[in-house]
Amino acid sequence: MNIFTWYKHKCLRVLLIFKNLLIDWRFFPLSFQMNNLVTPVVGFIEDTFQATPNPDEVSEVFLVPLEYFVKPLNYKTFSYKTSSGYSTHVHCFIYHDQEHKKSFKIWGLTAHFAVFLALVIFGERPTFEVDYDLDNLISSSENYFINLYASVHEGKKSNL
Repeated sequence: MNIFTWYKHKCLRVLLIFKNLLIDWRFFPLSFQMNNLVTPVVGFIEDTFQATPNPDEVSEVFLVPLEYFVKPLNYKTFSYKTSSGYSTHVHCFIYHDQEHKKSFKIWGLTAHFAVFLALVIFGERPTFEVDYDLDNLISSSENYFINLYASVHEGKKSNL
C-alpha cells in the first residue's frame, strides 16, 4: 500500500493538499470495517495552512494537543472482542475546546492512531492501559496489528 493511500475515513478528519504536506513518517496499516486497510501518515504543515475538508465526509476540523492522548482529562475505554475472540481496547476521549466552547469526541481509529503517535513522540506511559508493550513499542504494535488482522480475517486469505 503506498503512502498516498490516505486514511480519509474517520482518521484526522482533514483532507490535505499533498503539495502543502511534508510527509515525515508512515504508520503500520490497520484493518477495520469492510476489509479495508488504513495506513495513516504523519507530516508537517505550515501554521498558515487552511483546511478545506469535503463537507460530505468531515463535519468539523479542530485542534487537540497531542499530549492529551497520553494525559487526558476525560477518557473512557471499551473492550472489544473480535468474532474469533481476540480482545482489544477502543479508546474514547472527550476534548473540551475552551476557545470555541465546544466538546469533541475522539474515538475508534482516530483515537488509536493519536494514542500511538503520542506514545512514540513523548515516550512516556499514558494514564490508561494500552494494547502495547511500552518498553518495545514498535515491535509490539506490529505484533498487535498482525494479531488483530489475523483474528478479524480468520479463515480468509490475507492480502498482506
